[in-house]
Amino acid sequence: MALLANRRTALGSMLAVGATAALPLNPARAATTDAPRWQAAWGAALQPAGAAEPLPPGTRISRRLRPTVAGTALRVELSNRYGLAPLTVACRLRAGADEWPLTFGGLATMAVPRGGVLVSDPLALDLAAGQALGVIVELPLGGTRGYIELMGGTGEAMLHRPGQAAEAVHPAILTTLEVMTTRLPGFAVLGDTKGARPGSWVDRLGELAQGRFGVVNRSVFGGRLALGDEVSNALARLDHDVLATTGLSGVIVLCGNNDLIQPGMIGSRGAPLLDPALMLDRAGLCALLAQVSARARGAGLLAIAGTWLPYEGVTIAQGYSTPEKMALRHEVNDWMRSSGTFDAVIDLDAALRDPARPTRLDPAYDEGNHFTQNAAGSELMAHTALAALLPLASHEN
Repeated sequence: MALLANRRTALGSMLAVGATAALPLNPARAATTDAPRWQAAWGAALQPAGAAEPLPPGTRISRRLRPTVAGTALRVELSNRYGLAPLTVACRLRAGADEWPLTFGGLATMAVPRGGVLVSDPLALDLAAGQALGVIVELPLGGTRGYIELMGGTGEAMLHRPGQAAEAVHPAILTTLEVMTTRLPGFAVLGDTKGARPGSWVDRLGELAQGRFGVVNRSVFGGRLALGDEVSNALARLDHDVLATTGLSGVIVLCGNNDLIQPGMIGSRGAPLLDPALMLDRAGLCALLAQVSARARGAGLLAIAGTWLPYEGVTIAQGYSTPEKMALRHEVNDWMRSSGTFDAVIDLDAALRDPARPTRLDPAYDEGNHFTQNAAGSELMAHTALAALLPLASHEN
């Protein structure tokens, strides 16, 4: 750790506004080879439904995805982490008009134990980065919807009950696609709602990064650093969502703003949704971020921070943009930039803030509630991240 910190070299400003990085020389990763190995090329983070319901036999879940890394073979990871009972599955892969069954230890169907994970047998297949794929998971015996979150509209994952219209779900059983490839850097995004929405900045980053580095999205709706249960807080999710992911070079931490703003937020009935006493000061928030960095570095990964976006005048709830919270956000962002706790900093705050009033989002990137970025904002976030990550990816190669 000390060696890594002492040999950090500043890179200066990147191609996009506000992207800064410091490049470590980590001996643990220096002795890499070009021998093919497994690498995560796509990923999602599970979130369980608020209530369970039975799924009839013959239910299937289809997921569209595009790997960010090319390869000569693939395998998928299925998780029943939040399931309420063992889940018997069959799985197949679709590419264009072609379809192949995926097996598990040579078996066409297999039960995923409650809380368990299955990894499919390798399927030899030449894949291009960005190639459109479909993964279909069938539940021949049915199951209990304890791991699926229904969402409105259409999405990349769809739940198909026999004889019923398909419903969009997020996420749904499939957590990772791995490909067999030669050495290419990979980064997981441990993020919050900004990265969890369909068509998010993380999805766009994956498109921009194709062929240069892999992107695995581990963002969850309402993600936090420490508040909340094991589903939503980063310190609980870090092991299974990041450290257990194959072939990563680093992790991007873009969460923690909710730990600051949600305590004392006023709900529709006029009462705080979270106890104001849970609000942390600068030292507490920075210590939580430092914990994520230390865990990542201890596992041989680069730790990369994303600064927190401004939100003055937010309209989605009362108690978000208090002067105290806005001041703390500014202080924590300054700490991320200057403390050396992270190997790189993606300065999203500098990129998306209003130059005339830095405490609020630039109107050009504001969805309208003064808190959520619009499509142009997501595009700029992706390009800002790309500019900060490319030098790190080049060094990893």
